[in-house]
Amino acid sequence: MVNILCFFNNVYVPLELSIFVSSFCFLCIYTDFKSNKIGMAALVVILVYFLPFIHIIPYLWFDFSSNPTFMWGLIANPYNTDEEIIKLTATLGSTGALSFVFVNSFIKKEILYDKGISNLGMPIKQFTTLPLYLWALLVIAGIYLSYISAPEESVFMSSYTESSTISRNANFSSAWLISYIFIIFAFVDANIESNLNLRRVKLFLSFISIAYIVIVLQFLRGDRESLPWIFALFLIYSYWCVNYRLNKRKYSINKFKIFTYFSIFLISSFVVGALRSNVSGADLALAVDIFLEILSSEGGDINNFIKGTWTAVLLTPLSVAGDYVNNLHEFNYGSDYYGLLASSMPGFVADTFDIDRPFALGSGPAQEMTYGLGGTHAVVVPFRAFGVPGIFLIISIWYALLVYAERKLLSRFNIFSISFIAMIVSVSAHWLWYGEKNILNGIIIYIVISLIYVAFLLIGHSSKSKIKI
Repeated sequence: MVNILCFFNNVYVPLELSIFVSSFCFLCIYTDFKSNKIGMAALVVILVYFLPFIHIIPYLWFDFSSNPTFMWGLIANPYNTDEEIIKLTATLGSTGALSFVFVNSFIKKEILYDKGISNLGMPIKQFTTLPLYLWALLVIAGIYLSYISAPEESVFMSSYTESSTISRNANFSSAWLISYIFIIFAFVDANIESNLNLRRVKLFLSFISIAYIVIVLQFLRGDRESLPWIFALFLIYSYWCVNYRLNKRKYSINKFKIFTYFSIFLISSFVVGALRSNVSGADLALAVDIFLEILSSEGGDINNFIKGTWTAVLLTPLSVAGDYVNNLHEFNYGSDYYGLLASSMPGFVADTFDIDRPFALGSGPAQEMTYGLGGTHAVVVPFRAFGVPGIFLIISIWYALLVYAERKLLSRFNIFSISFIAMIVSVSAHWLWYGEKNILNGIIIYIVISLIYVAFLLIGHSSKSKIKI
Protein backbone atom coordinates (compact mmCIF):
# COMPACT_ATOMS: atom_id res chain seq x y z
CA MET A 1 0.00 0.00 0.00
CA VAL A 2 2.89 2.36 0.73
CA ASN A 3 4.38 1.70 -2.71
CA ILE A 4 1.02 2.25 -4.40
CA LEU A 5 0.23 5.45 -2.48
CA CYS A 6 3.69 6.86 -3.16
CA PHE A 7 3.33 5.99 -6.85
CA PHE A 8 0.01 7.83 -7.21
CA ASN A 9 1.48 10.88 -5.44
CA ASN A 10 4.70 10.85 -7.51
CA VAL A 11 6.79 10.23 -4.40
CA TYR A 12 9.60 7.75 -4.94
CA VAL A 13 10.35 5.32 -2.12
CA PRO A 14 13.93 5.60 -0.80
CA LEU A 15 16.27 3.14 -2.44
CA GLU A 16 17.42 1.75 0.91
CA LEU A 17 13.85 0.87 1.89
CA SER A 18 13.09 -0.92 -1.40
CA ILE A 19 16.27 -2.99 -1.14
CA PHE A 20 15.53 -3.83 2.50
CA VAL A 21 11.95 -4.85 1.66
CA SER A 22 13.09 -7.05 -1.26
CA SER A 23 15.77 -8.70 0.90
CA PHE A 24 13.32 -9.33 3.73
CA CYS A 25 10.79 -10.77 1.27
CA PHE A 26 13.41 -13.13 -0.09
CA LEU A 27 14.19 -14.40 3.41
CA CYS A 28 10.47 -14.98 4.03
CA ILE A 29 10.17 -16.86 0.73
CA TYR A 30 13.18 -19.05 1.53
CA THR A 31 11.67 -19.82 4.94
CA ASP A 32 8.41 -20.83 3.24
CA PHE A 33 10.35 -23.16 0.96
CA LYS A 34 12.26 -24.71 3.85
CA SER A 35 9.01 -25.24 5.74
CA ASN A 36 7.56 -27.00 2.68
CA LYS A 37 4.82 -24.43 1.96
CA ILE A 38 6.00 -23.80 -1.59
CA GLY A 39 7.72 -26.09 -4.04
CA MET A 40 10.93 -25.91 -6.05
CA ALA A 41 9.28 -24.50 -9.17
CA ALA A 42 7.85 -21.55 -7.23
CA LEU A 43 11.26 -20.91 -5.66
CA VAL A 44 13.06 -21.04 -9.04
CA VAL A 45 10.56 -18.63 -10.60
CA ILE A 46 11.10 -16.19 -7.73
CA LEU A 47 14.89 -16.47 -8.00
CA VAL A 48 14.70 -15.78 -11.74
CA TYR A 49 12.46 -12.79 -11.01
CA PHE A 50 14.95 -11.37 -8.49
CA LEU A 51 18.18 -11.99 -10.41
CA PRO A 52 18.19 -8.87 -12.66
CA PHE A 53 17.65 -6.62 -9.65
CA ILE A 54 21.05 -7.52 -8.17
CA HIS A 55 22.38 -4.55 -10.15
CA ILE A 56 20.28 -2.23 -7.98
CA ILE A 57 22.31 -3.05 -4.85
CA PRO A 58 25.52 -1.18 -5.90
CA TYR A 59 23.45 2.02 -6.08
CA LEU A 60 23.60 2.11 -2.28
CA TRP A 61 27.12 3.54 -2.61
CA PHE A 62 26.86 5.01 -6.11
CA ASP A 63 27.59 8.71 -6.72
CA PHE A 64 24.65 9.95 -8.80
CA SER A 65 26.54 13.13 -9.66
CA SER A 66 29.11 11.09 -11.60
CA ASN A 67 28.93 10.39 -15.31
CA PRO A 68 30.32 6.87 -15.88
CA THR A 69 30.84 5.35 -19.32
CA PHE A 70 29.69 1.90 -18.20
CA MET A 71 26.97 0.79 -15.79
CA TRP A 72 26.12 -2.81 -14.86
CA GLY A 73 28.93 -3.87 -17.20
CA LEU A 74 27.08 -2.27 -20.15
CA ILE A 75 27.35 1.09 -21.86
CA ALA A 76 25.69 3.67 -19.61
CA ASN A 77 22.51 5.48 -20.61
CA PRO A 78 20.83 8.58 -19.08
CA TYR A 79 18.23 6.48 -17.24
CA ASN A 80 20.59 4.34 -15.17
CA THR A 81 22.31 7.34 -13.63
CA ASP A 82 19.08 9.18 -12.69
CA GLU A 83 18.32 8.72 -8.97
CA GLU A 84 14.53 9.14 -9.29
CA ILE A 85 14.37 6.55 -12.07
CA ILE A 86 16.47 4.10 -10.08
CA LYS A 87 14.21 4.58 -7.04
CA LEU A 88 11.13 3.79 -9.10
CA THR A 89 12.85 0.78 -10.72
CA ALA A 90 13.65 -0.58 -7.26
CA THR A 91 10.01 0.02 -6.26
CA LEU A 92 8.81 -2.06 -9.19
CA GLY A 93 11.04 -4.92 -8.05
CA SER A 94 10.03 -4.72 -4.39
CA THR A 95 6.32 -4.59 -5.28
CA GLY A 96 6.62 -7.89 -7.14
CA ALA A 97 8.53 -9.35 -4.18
CA LEU A 98 5.71 -8.29 -1.87
CA SER A 99 3.23 -10.03 -4.19
CA PHE A 100 5.01 -13.34 -3.60
CA VAL A 101 4.98 -12.90 0.17
CA PHE A 102 1.34 -11.80 0.09
CA VAL A 103 0.29 -15.03 -1.65
CA ASN A 104 2.47 -17.18 0.61
CA SER A 105 0.87 -15.63 3.69
CA PHE A 106 -2.37 -17.48 2.86
CA ILE A 107 -0.63 -20.89 2.81
CA LYS A 108 -1.12 -22.60 6.17
CA LYS A 109 -0.29 -26.23 5.36
CA GLU A 110 2.70 -28.07 4.01
CA ILE A 111 2.61 -29.58 0.53
CA LEU A 112 0.97 -33.02 0.66
CA TYR A 113 3.15 -35.23 -1.52
CA ASP A 114 1.85 -38.33 -3.27
CA LYS A 115 0.99 -40.97 -0.65
CA GLY A 116 1.20 -43.94 -3.01
CA ILE A 117 4.22 -45.29 -1.16
CA SER A 118 4.53 -48.46 0.92
CA ASN A 119 6.22 -48.71 4.30
CA LEU A 120 8.76 -51.07 2.73
CA GLY A 121 10.47 -48.29 0.85
CA MET A 122 9.03 -49.08 -2.57
CA PRO A 123 6.45 -47.13 -4.57
CA ILE A 124 3.05 -48.80 -4.66
CA LYS A 125 2.48 -47.40 -8.13
CA GLN A 126 4.25 -49.06 -11.04
CA PHE A 127 3.84 -46.60 -13.89
CA THR A 128 3.46 -47.76 -17.46
CA THR A 129 6.33 -46.38 -19.52
CA LEU A 130 7.14 -46.39 -23.21
CA PRO A 131 8.80 -49.24 -25.10
CA LEU A 132 12.31 -48.32 -26.15
CA TYR A 133 11.49 -47.77 -29.84
CA LEU A 134 8.69 -45.27 -29.07
CA TRP A 135 10.71 -43.64 -26.31
CA ALA A 136 13.54 -43.15 -28.83
CA LEU A 137 11.17 -41.29 -31.15
CA LEU A 138 10.64 -38.65 -28.44
CA VAL A 139 14.40 -38.23 -28.06
CA ILE A 140 15.00 -38.06 -31.82
CA ALA A 141 12.26 -35.44 -32.18
CA GLY A 142 13.86 -33.43 -29.36
CA ILE A 143 17.32 -33.58 -30.92
CA TYR A 144 16.05 -32.63 -34.38
CA LEU A 145 14.09 -29.62 -33.09
CA SER A 146 17.12 -28.47 -31.09
CA TYR A 147 19.22 -28.84 -34.24
CA ILE A 148 16.98 -26.61 -36.35
CA SER A 149 16.71 -24.00 -33.57
CA ALA A 150 20.49 -23.82 -32.96
CA PRO A 151 22.73 -21.28 -34.73
CA GLU A 152 23.92 -22.80 -37.98
CA GLU A 153 27.59 -22.07 -37.33
CA SER A 154 29.82 -22.42 -34.27
CA VAL A 155 31.34 -19.40 -32.53
CA PHE A 156 34.67 -20.29 -34.17
CA MET A 157 33.14 -19.74 -37.61
CA SER A 158 30.94 -16.68 -37.08
CA SER A 159 29.75 -14.37 -34.31
CA TYR A 160 26.68 -15.57 -32.39
CA THR A 161 24.62 -12.55 -33.47
CA GLU A 162 25.47 -13.13 -37.15
CA SER A 163 24.53 -16.82 -37.32
CA SER A 164 20.92 -17.58 -38.27
CA THR A 165 18.85 -20.68 -37.47
CA ILE A 166 16.73 -22.97 -39.63
CA SER A 167 13.69 -22.52 -37.37
CA ARG A 168 13.95 -18.73 -37.52
CA ASN A 169 14.01 -18.78 -41.30
CA ALA A 170 10.92 -21.02 -41.23
CA ASN A 171 9.16 -18.75 -38.67
CA PHE A 172 9.14 -21.65 -36.18
CA SER A 173 10.49 -19.76 -33.19
CA SER A 174 9.16 -22.23 -30.58
CA ALA A 175 11.12 -25.21 -31.94
CA TRP A 176 13.61 -25.00 -29.06
CA LEU A 177 10.80 -25.18 -26.47
CA ILE A 178 9.12 -28.14 -28.17
CA SER A 179 12.52 -29.86 -28.21
CA TYR A 180 13.03 -29.28 -24.48
CA ILE A 181 9.59 -30.60 -23.55
CA PHE A 182 10.04 -33.73 -25.69
CA ILE A 183 13.30 -34.45 -23.86
CA ILE A 184 11.68 -33.71 -20.48
CA PHE A 185 8.97 -36.33 -21.10
CA ALA A 186 11.57 -38.85 -22.26
CA PHE A 187 13.81 -38.14 -19.24
CA VAL A 188 11.00 -38.48 -16.68
CA ASP A 189 9.94 -41.71 -18.41
CA ALA A 190 13.51 -43.01 -18.07
CA ASN A 191 13.67 -42.10 -14.39
CA ILE A 192 10.44 -43.88 -13.45
CA GLU A 193 11.08 -46.92 -15.64
CA SER A 194 10.48 -50.02 -13.47
CA ASN A 195 12.60 -52.37 -15.60
CA LEU A 196 16.10 -51.77 -14.22
CA ASN A 197 18.00 -52.76 -17.37
CA LEU A 198 15.72 -50.71 -19.63
CA ARG A 199 16.01 -47.80 -17.22
CA ARG A 200 19.80 -47.88 -17.50
CA VAL A 201 19.61 -47.88 -21.30
CA LYS A 202 17.14 -45.00 -21.36
CA LEU A 203 19.19 -42.93 -18.91
CA PHE A 204 22.41 -43.57 -20.83
CA LEU A 205 20.83 -42.48 -24.12
CA SER A 206 19.22 -39.50 -22.35
CA PHE A 207 22.54 -38.25 -21.02
CA ILE A 208 24.23 -38.66 -24.42
CA SER A 209 21.41 -36.74 -26.12
CA ILE A 210 21.37 -33.97 -23.53
CA ALA A 211 25.15 -33.58 -23.73
CA TYR A 212 24.96 -33.29 -27.53
CA ILE A 213 22.24 -30.63 -27.37
CA VAL A 214 23.91 -28.59 -24.63
CA ILE A 215 27.57 -28.79 -25.70
CA VAL A 216 27.42 -29.08 -29.50
CA LEU A 217 24.18 -27.29 -30.37
CA GLN A 218 24.24 -24.69 -27.60
CA PHE A 219 27.55 -23.75 -25.95
CA LEU A 220 29.79 -24.26 -29.00
CA ARG A 221 27.40 -22.10 -31.02
CA GLY A 222 27.33 -19.30 -28.45
CA ASP A 223 23.86 -20.09 -27.07
CA ARG A 224 23.28 -20.39 -23.32
CA GLU A 225 19.48 -20.49 -23.23
CA SER A 226 19.50 -24.17 -22.24
CA LEU A 227 20.81 -23.47 -18.72
CA PRO A 228 17.37 -23.35 -17.00
CA TRP A 229 16.38 -26.50 -18.93
CA ILE A 230 19.53 -28.26 -17.69
CA PHE A 231 18.57 -27.30 -14.16
CA ALA A 232 15.07 -28.74 -14.69
CA LEU A 233 16.62 -32.03 -15.86
CA PHE A 234 18.94 -31.95 -12.85
CA LEU A 235 15.89 -31.58 -10.57
CA ILE A 236 14.11 -34.48 -12.29
CA TYR A 237 17.10 -36.75 -11.73
CA SER A 238 18.30 -35.55 -8.32
CA TYR A 239 15.17 -34.22 -6.63
CA TRP A 240 11.67 -35.18 -7.75
CA CYS A 241 12.16 -38.74 -9.06
CA VAL A 242 14.93 -39.86 -6.72
CA ASN A 243 13.03 -38.72 -3.62
CA TYR A 244 9.97 -40.64 -4.79
CA ARG A 245 11.99 -43.81 -5.41
CA LEU A 246 13.62 -43.53 -1.97
CA ASN A 247 10.24 -43.32 -0.22
CA LYS A 248 10.71 -39.78 1.11
CA ARG A 249 7.52 -38.03 2.11
CA LYS A 250 9.30 -34.67 2.08
CA TYR A 251 11.54 -33.84 -0.83
CA SER A 252 15.13 -32.93 -0.04
CA ILE A 253 18.18 -32.17 -2.15
CA ASN A 254 21.89 -32.22 -1.60
CA LYS A 255 23.06 -28.64 -0.98
CA PHE A 256 26.47 -29.43 -2.44
CA LYS A 257 24.82 -30.46 -5.73
CA ILE A 258 22.87 -27.19 -5.82
CA PHE A 259 26.03 -25.17 -5.12
CA THR A 260 27.91 -27.09 -7.82
CA TYR A 261 25.16 -26.52 -10.38
CA PHE A 262 24.94 -22.78 -9.76
CA SER A 263 28.72 -22.48 -9.92
CA ILE A 264 28.66 -24.23 -13.29
CA PHE A 265 25.71 -22.04 -14.33
CA LEU A 266 27.55 -18.79 -13.55
CA ILE A 267 30.87 -19.90 -15.04
CA SER A 268 29.25 -21.27 -18.21
CA SER A 269 27.13 -18.16 -18.65
CA PHE A 270 30.15 -15.89 -18.28
CA VAL A 271 32.45 -17.95 -20.54
CA VAL A 272 29.89 -18.37 -23.33
CA GLY A 273 28.84 -14.73 -23.10
CA ALA A 274 32.45 -13.54 -23.22
CA LEU A 275 33.49 -15.68 -26.18
CA ARG A 276 30.48 -15.91 -28.46
CA SER A 277 31.19 -12.62 -30.22
CA ASN A 278 34.98 -12.59 -29.98
CA VAL A 279 36.45 -15.86 -31.29
CA SER A 280 35.17 -15.95 -34.87
CA GLY A 281 37.95 -17.36 -37.05
CA ALA A 282 40.07 -18.38 -34.05
CA ASP A 283 41.30 -21.84 -33.06
CA LEU A 284 40.96 -23.27 -29.55
CA ALA A 285 44.34 -22.00 -28.31
CA LEU A 286 43.62 -18.46 -29.52
CA ALA A 287 40.12 -18.62 -27.98
CA VAL A 288 41.69 -19.40 -24.59
CA ASP A 289 44.05 -16.43 -24.96
CA ILE A 290 41.11 -14.16 -25.88
CA PHE A 291 39.15 -15.33 -22.85
CA LEU A 292 42.08 -14.72 -20.49
CA GLU A 293 42.49 -11.24 -21.96
CA ILE A 294 38.79 -10.48 -21.43
CA LEU A 295 39.03 -11.85 -17.89
CA SER A 296 41.99 -9.64 -16.99
CA SER A 297 40.51 -6.53 -18.60
CA GLU A 298 37.22 -6.87 -16.71
CA GLY A 299 38.69 -7.91 -13.40
CA GLY A 300 38.41 -4.49 -11.79
CA ASP A 301 34.63 -4.15 -11.86
CA ILE A 302 32.36 -6.56 -9.97
CA ASN A 303 29.50 -5.70 -12.34
CA ASN A 304 31.37 -7.42 -15.14
CA PHE A 305 31.27 -10.68 -13.20
CA ILE A 306 27.62 -10.51 -12.14
CA LYS A 307 26.38 -9.40 -15.53
CA GLY A 308 24.60 -11.75 -17.89
CA THR A 309 21.37 -11.98 -19.86
CA TRP A 310 19.59 -10.73 -16.74
CA THR A 311 21.58 -7.48 -16.93
CA ALA A 312 20.06 -6.42 -20.23
CA VAL A 313 16.69 -7.61 -18.92
CA LEU A 314 16.83 -5.03 -16.11
CA LEU A 315 16.99 -2.32 -18.78
CA THR A 316 13.29 -2.96 -19.49
CA PRO A 317 11.94 -2.09 -15.99
CA LEU A 318 14.40 0.81 -16.10
CA SER A 319 12.90 1.91 -19.44
CA VAL A 320 9.28 1.99 -18.27
CA ALA A 321 10.29 3.63 -14.98
CA GLY A 322 12.31 6.27 -16.84
CA ASP A 323 9.52 6.91 -19.32
CA TYR A 324 7.08 7.37 -16.43
CA VAL A 325 9.36 9.77 -14.54
CA ASN A 326 9.90 11.76 -17.75
CA ASN A 327 6.13 11.84 -18.51
CA LEU A 328 6.57 9.73 -21.63
CA HIS A 329 4.47 6.79 -20.41
CA GLU A 330 0.78 6.18 -21.09
CA PHE A 331 -1.08 3.26 -19.51
CA ASN A 332 -2.57 0.83 -22.03
CA TYR A 333 -5.00 -0.79 -19.55
CA GLY A 334 -4.26 -4.34 -20.60
CA SER A 335 -4.03 -4.14 -24.40
CA ASP A 336 -0.70 -6.01 -24.21
CA TYR A 337 -2.55 -9.04 -22.85
CA TYR A 338 -4.99 -9.00 -25.75
CA GLY A 339 -2.03 -8.93 -28.13
CA LEU A 340 -0.46 -11.83 -26.23
CA LEU A 341 -3.54 -14.04 -26.61
CA ALA A 342 -4.02 -13.05 -30.25
CA SER A 343 -0.40 -14.03 -30.97
CA SER A 344 -0.48 -17.47 -29.36
CA MET A 345 -0.77 -19.22 -32.74
CA PRO A 346 2.58 -20.64 -34.00
CA GLY A 347 4.27 -18.47 -36.62
CA PHE A 348 4.37 -21.09 -39.37
CA VAL A 349 0.63 -21.76 -38.89
CA ALA A 350 -0.13 -18.02 -39.11
CA ASP A 351 1.96 -17.80 -42.28
CA THR A 352 0.13 -20.78 -43.82
CA PHE A 353 -3.29 -19.18 -43.29
CA ASP A 354 -2.05 -15.61 -43.82
CA ILE A 355 -3.04 -14.48 -40.31
CA ASP A 356 -1.46 -11.36 -38.82
CA ARG A 357 -0.26 -11.73 -35.22
CA PRO A 358 0.04 -8.52 -33.10
CA PHE A 359 3.15 -9.84 -31.35
CA ALA A 360 4.96 -11.42 -34.27
CA LEU A 361 8.73 -11.12 -34.71
CA GLY A 362 9.68 -7.46 -34.62
CA SER A 363 6.61 -6.24 -32.75
CA GLY A 364 5.25 -6.21 -29.20
CA PRO A 365 6.20 -4.62 -25.86
CA ALA A 366 9.87 -5.59 -26.20
CA GLN A 367 10.21 -3.48 -29.34
CA GLU A 368 8.69 -0.47 -27.55
CA MET A 369 11.31 -0.26 -24.81
CA THR A 370 13.55 2.79 -24.76
CA TYR A 371 16.44 0.53 -23.70
CA GLY A 372 16.89 -3.24 -23.62
CA LEU A 373 15.21 -4.35 -26.82
CA GLY A 374 14.66 -8.11 -27.11
CA GLY A 375 12.50 -8.99 -24.11
CA THR A 376 10.63 -7.63 -21.11
CA HIS A 377 10.91 -8.41 -17.40
CA ALA A 378 7.79 -9.72 -15.64
CA VAL A 379 7.03 -6.31 -14.09
CA VAL A 380 6.98 -4.45 -17.43
CA VAL A 381 3.68 -5.52 -19.00
CA PRO A 382 1.70 -5.12 -15.72
CA PHE A 383 3.26 -1.68 -15.23
CA ARG A 384 2.46 -0.67 -18.80
CA ALA A 385 -1.15 -1.65 -18.10
CA PHE A 386 -1.88 -0.24 -14.62
CA GLY A 387 1.32 1.01 -13.00
CA VAL A 388 2.52 -0.22 -9.59
CA PRO A 389 -0.98 -1.52 -8.60
CA GLY A 390 -0.95 -3.62 -11.77
CA ILE A 391 2.35 -5.24 -10.76
CA PHE A 392 0.98 -6.23 -7.35
CA LEU A 393 -2.35 -7.50 -8.69
CA ILE A 394 -1.18 -9.37 -11.78
CA ILE A 395 1.90 -10.98 -10.23
CA SER A 396 -0.20 -12.07 -7.24
CA ILE A 397 -2.68 -13.75 -9.58
CA TRP A 398 -0.23 -15.71 -11.72
CA TYR A 399 1.96 -16.62 -8.76
CA ALA A 400 -1.07 -17.91 -6.81
CA LEU A 401 -2.01 -20.07 -9.81
CA LEU A 402 1.57 -21.38 -9.99
CA VAL A 403 1.68 -22.26 -6.28
CA TYR A 404 -1.72 -23.95 -6.42
CA ALA A 405 -0.80 -25.93 -9.54
CA GLU A 406 2.51 -27.12 -8.12
CA ARG A 407 0.95 -28.22 -4.83
CA LYS A 408 -1.73 -30.19 -6.69
CA LEU A 409 0.72 -31.78 -9.11
CA LEU A 410 3.13 -32.88 -6.37
CA SER A 411 0.22 -34.60 -4.63
CA ARG A 412 -0.22 -36.77 -7.76
CA PHE A 413 3.21 -38.04 -8.75
CA ASN A 414 3.29 -39.21 -12.38
CA ILE A 415 5.09 -38.40 -15.60
CA PHE A 416 2.61 -35.66 -16.49
CA SER A 417 2.81 -33.81 -13.17
CA ILE A 418 6.63 -33.86 -13.00
CA SER A 419 6.97 -32.96 -16.68
CA PHE A 420 4.70 -29.94 -16.22
CA ILE A 421 6.68 -28.68 -13.21
CA ALA A 422 9.94 -29.26 -15.11
CA MET A 423 8.52 -27.31 -18.06
CA ILE A 424 7.83 -24.37 -15.74
CA VAL A 425 11.43 -24.42 -14.50
CA SER A 426 12.78 -24.76 -18.06
CA VAL A 427 10.81 -21.80 -19.40
CA SER A 428 11.12 -19.65 -16.25
CA ALA A 429 13.88 -17.37 -17.56
CA HIS A 430 12.22 -16.92 -20.96
CA TRP A 431 8.89 -16.25 -19.26
CA LEU A 432 10.09 -13.74 -16.69
CA TRP A 433 12.76 -12.08 -18.84
CA TYR A 434 11.40 -12.25 -22.39
CA GLY A 435 7.65 -12.07 -21.93
CA GLU A 436 4.49 -13.94 -21.00
CA LYS A 437 4.10 -15.45 -24.48
CA ASN A 438 6.76 -18.01 -23.58
CA ILE A 439 4.82 -19.53 -20.69
CA LEU A 440 1.64 -19.55 -22.78
CA ASN A 441 3.52 -21.39 -25.53
CA GLY A 442 4.97 -23.76 -22.95
CA ILE A 443 1.53 -24.73 -21.62
CA ILE A 444 0.12 -25.28 -25.12
CA ILE A 445 3.12 -27.35 -26.21
CA TYR A 446 3.00 -29.37 -22.98
CA ILE A 447 -0.66 -30.28 -23.64
CA VAL A 448 0.10 -31.38 -27.22
CA ILE A 449 3.10 -33.50 -26.19
CA SER A 450 1.08 -35.02 -23.34
CA LEU A 451 -1.43 -36.22 -25.93
CA ILE A 452 1.40 -37.60 -28.07
CA TYR A 453 2.80 -39.44 -25.05
CA VAL A 454 -0.62 -40.96 -24.24
CA ALA A 455 -0.99 -42.04 -27.87
CA PHE A 456 2.45 -43.69 -27.71
CA LEU A 457 1.41 -45.48 -24.50
CA LEU A 458 -1.69 -46.82 -26.24
CA ILE A 459 0.33 -47.96 -29.25
CA GLY A 460 3.12 -49.51 -27.18
CA HIS A 461 0.79 -51.35 -24.78
CA SER A 462 -2.24 -52.01 -26.96
CA SER A 463 -2.43 -55.61 -25.74
CA LYS A 464 -2.83 -54.58 -22.11
CA SER A 465 -6.23 -53.95 -20.65
CA LYS A 466 -5.16 -51.13 -18.36
CA ILE A 467 -2.53 -48.45 -18.64
CA LYS A 468 -1.40 -46.71 -15.45
CA ILE A 469 -0.36 -43.13 -16.05
